[in-house]
Amino acid sequence: MSAPGLHLLLCGRLDAWHEDQLSGLRDRFAGLLMIQRLTRDVDRGALTDHTGDALAMLGAKETAGQYLVRPDGHIAFRCAGSDLTAVTGYMQRWFVTESVRGLNGSR
Repeated sequence: MSAPGLHLLLCGRLDAWHEDQLSGLRDRFAGLLMIQRLTRDVDRGALTDHTGDALAMLGAKETAGQYLVRPDGHIAFRCAGSDLTAVTGYMQRWFVTESVRGLNGSR
């Protein structure tokens, strides 16, 4: 069972993702965002698609892809490629973090 919150599903090769971008997302949206990976690579921490069928259905068999899944199961954001700039911008627009609330003085 998954924790409540947003789930960012990173599809494709494990080495496609920039660790500094992932760390930034994890830090900024801690408690709200869970990051999961779907790959053909064998890795203990990732979901493994041995046949490549799931990656093909998601359009990420030959390239990388990103899916931000809302708690109700709907896709909030999707993007091809491994650059996380667009999903970071989307989250910054729609989800206010505690650090931003503190700067504005509101609770």
